[in-house]
Amino acid sequence: MINMQKKKRAETQHLPLAVVPTEAPQPDVFLDNLHRVINNFGFQQILPSPVEERKIFGKHPELVRLYGEDLLEIVPGESDFVLAPTHMFSVIRRYLQNVRARGPHVSKWFHLSPIVSLPGSKPSASHELGLYILGEDTSMAGAQLINATAEIFRELGISEFMIELNSLGCKLCQKNYGALLESHLTNAAPRLCDRCETDLEKNPIAIWRCDNSGCQEIVAGAPQIVDSLDENCKTNLMGVLEDIDDLGIPYTLNPVLKASLVQEKVVFQITAPEAIGGVIGQGGNYSTWANILGYQDVLPIMGFVTTFEKLMNSVPEERRRTGPRIEVFMVPLGPIATRKAMVLHRDLQHSGISSAEAILGNTSIKNQLKEAVAKKCEIALIIGQKEAIDETVILRDMRSGMQEVFALDRIIEEVKKRLGK
Repeated sequence: MINMQKKKRAETQHLPLAVVPTEAPQPDVFLDNLHRVINNFGFQQILPSPVEERKIFGKHPELVRLYGEDLLEIVPGESDFVLAPTHMFSVIRRYLQNVRARGPHVSKWFHLSPIVSLPGSKPSASHELGLYILGEDTSMAGAQLINATAEIFRELGISEFMIELNSLGCKLCQKNYGALLESHLTNAAPRLCDRCETDLEKNPIAIWRCDNSGCQEIVAGAPQIVDSLDENCKTNLMGVLEDIDDLGIPYTLNPVLKASLVQEKVVFQITAPEAIGGVIGQGGNYSTWANILGYQDVLPIMGFVTTFEKLMNSVPEERRRTGPRIEVFMVPLGPIATRKAMVLHRDLQHSGISSAEAILGNTSIKNQLKEAVAKKCEIALIIGQKEAIDETVILRDMRSGMQEVFALDRIIEEVKKRLGK
């Protein structure tokens, strides 16, 4: 219960405080479950800065569109710093300063941190949840992020959701497609809204993001960007689709998906029936964001962003409870083994076995077994390149250290037997 004194204080704050209804389950129970599931996929938590430089949000027309008018100054009239409306830049900056500076390295990070914006001059506060794979944007990294996100949703109890994918191509693809779109829409320019008419000259692709029904009718018959992808971007998209097909993840290819134009290549969003939240979150390739910070080289970044509030409101009440302990830890060694481990990890979860992974960015068997010990797992399943080819798995008893080799198609049965399931 929230006593009246605290409630009164919350109502007098300039920024709204997140108050959980008295009939809802306690948020700390849901938080425990959320952290457990995310940790199972090898993401490490970081704490981004609560403030950001204002000038960053003026460096790209799409950032101006998304955040330009909604930034909340820390000190009114002194606009160098604002309360962060997103922590994407803070995450990338931290990676560049603390990881990339030592050389190429893949990191899997997540954060759950407050964000503040000022839509319509009324402060709005929520808690941004971001999942990131930094240092790799291959099709496998994209598939793993989508798989992790989908499994996190399922583990939390969100069963009715849809994954929609598209590709925005690279900068060259976007430039060529923009010229094609401008040529196609030139005769229709007088029927576009004022903003889209301006975008037609400066950034034609932005017209796809317009909410005006008239503009959407006009652009509906235009060529689609997936038909303008170069070979590299086509290969990247097909690689992601093939990998998530292998994982049995249902999806819809949506060529008119309204993703952020600060993204490139593969983009995706997760939607649910309107009754439990509509669009829950969006993700994809965010490599362009590093260039906005002034980083000259290519920094591969895959990410997914939502809010704690959207997630919690989408989870059935009966599933907002603490989860089971982690029983099995996946230890893949090499790219072929990684693909096998991703599928096996999913199958273990679907068989009611709580498992964890550290598939990207932690390839040392010693480090992965250390993580298995830290998570107090009973069993580690080791897949090397030889095992991947032979369709076998090494089962390691984490208490005794004994190891045995089993056929891949028998391993779930053996794990269940050892766990007494």
